[in-house]
Amino acid sequence: VIAKRGTTASREEFVRDIKYVTQRDDVFMVLSFARAAMGQTGDGHFSPIGAFHEGSNQALVLDSARYKYPSWFGDVDRLYDSLQPVDPETNLPRGYFLISRRDSRLDLSLLASSNVDRDSKDSSGIVDLPERPADVFPTTLSCGKKSSCCSAKQL
Repeated sequence: VIAKRGTTASREEFVRDIKYVTQRDDVFMVLSFARAAMGQTGDGHFSPIGAFHEGSNQALVLDSARYKYPSWFGDVDRLYDSLQPVDPETNLPRGYFLISRRDSRLDLSLLASSNVDRDSKDSSGIVDLPERPADVFPTTLSCGKKSSCCSAKQL
C-alpha cells in the first residue's frame, strides 16, 4: 500500500498515478475525497478509480455507496481538488492510496511520492500491511443451524 495525502502529491503525480493504475490489473487506486468538492451531498468518502479518459480528462469513480450515487465520471482536476480538504475526524488532508497484492511483481516503490508525507512512519509513503492472522476469519458464516443452504467452511 502506498498512501498519499492531497497536500503531498502534486496534481501531475495524481494524474500519472491514475493513468498507471487504469492501464494495469494488478494495482488499484482508492480515493478519500470530499464529496462536497464534487458537488455531491455528504462529506468524506472512499471510492476506487475504474478508468481514465484522457481526451476529456475524466476518471471513472466506482462509487462505493451505490444506493446514493452510481458510478460516475469526474474531472481529474476537480477530483484532485477534492483531496485537499482536511478531514475533521483526523485533522489531516484527504488523499488516496495505491494497493496491490503482496506477492505481485509490481514494485510499488516506483510510485512512491517524491514528497515526504510527514504523517507516515516511512518517508517513502509506503505502508506494509501485516499478514492476516489465520484466526481472523477462520470460517464463513452459516445461515443457521436448521438451514441447509450453507454451512461453515474453512476459508
